Amino acid sequence: MQIERIGLELLVDHPANVNVMDVRLLGKLQSAIASSGRYEPLVVRVHPTRVGCYELINGHHRRKVLAALGHEAAECVVWALTDEEALVLLATINRLQGRDDLGLRAKLLEELREKIGDVELEKVVPERKKQLERVLGLVRLPDIPKVLPEVLEAMTFFVTREQKKIVNGALQKMKGEDRAERLVALVKS
Repeated sequence: MQIERIGLELLVDHPANVNVMDVRLLGKLQSAIASSGRYEPLVVRVHPTRVGCYELINGHHRRKVLAALGHEAAECVVWALTDEEALVLLATINRLQGRDDLGLRAKLLEELREKIGDVELEKVVPERKKQLERVLGLVRLPDIPKVLPEVLEAMTFFVTREQKKIVNGALQKMKGEDRAERLVALVKS
């Protein structure tokens, strides 16, 4: 695989790209690239209709950030793709991903925090301040059985305002309990 530097003006968004990133995360991506100068190469194909141009398959946000930072070109991997293959990748490449082991993520963030400090850590990681505090709080918990990462999973769901009040009330009641005891109880159940 060969990496080519391609002018940003030659990189065209694929019209079927569905991956969007909110402004806050885009800002963190920009900070990360600005401070390190490093980024994963963009994946492109020769544009099917615009001579001399390339169509972005993966890296739409990185290209935006590079342009905002004043870069004129980006490191790219050019793949020979049919229209169908490009669509398959657009449907999968940003969706296929692993998930964090919460205990390992907590240790990673703690190690990074020791090296760069709280202020910088909040600037570079995707977690919001309160989320970051919660994850870092796991570092101070006693050793929990290896099963724990399978028990704790992030969830996103939509509820009515009334349902949200009920869930928040239940969570508030749990606040007074010892977290380690709750986690051990979850593992045993």
